[in-house]
Amino acid sequence: MVPRTIAQNCAVCGASAFIELIKDPAGTYWPAHSGHGFEGVHVCLNRACLESLEKGESLPHKVDGFLLGKVKKSISMARKSGHIIVGQDEVDLAFKSGRGVALVIIAENAGNSVQRLSQKWAEKLDVFHLLDKDALGECLGFGECSVLGLSFKAKSARTEIRRYVKWQQTQKR
Repeated sequence: MVPRTIAQNCAVCGASAFIELIKDPAGTYWPAHSGHGFEGVHVCLNRACLESLEKGESLPHKVDGFLLGKVKKSISMARKSGHIIVGQDEVDLAFKSGRGVALVIIAENAGNSVQRLSQKWAEKLDVFHLLDKDALGECLGFGECSVLGLSFKAKSARTEIRRYVKWQQTQKR
């Protein structure tokens, strides 16, 4: 028998929760890591819900840094497990052959040829413009990287990337 997990709701508005926060003894909220040992508060993506917990701009910045760190770590783990295709030509070749590229990440400061190719890829794949060349390369252990593709087997990395993109979209409103 598989144990059922209970879906968490936002402590402020009751919507479906997005992230768990913990409150330290000083009364400051922080994004929760698994196994933190503190009682957590679940919060949705609504900026008003975050600001009602802690006044000021610090909590959204903490959440952004936490989620970005999880994205970088998941990309690094996917590379170590061999589920990443690096480089414009290799990703394009995998796309044309249908070899199992599920998601493409393009550096925000990538060149024009990559931008043109990304329009073609976006017709059939999820294409996200994240990080810059240096930060993307740092995740992979390279100097810099403009394009990387994630295979279907890199589920946790794809989940973290989509979660971060969803967070970024709500913060732009």
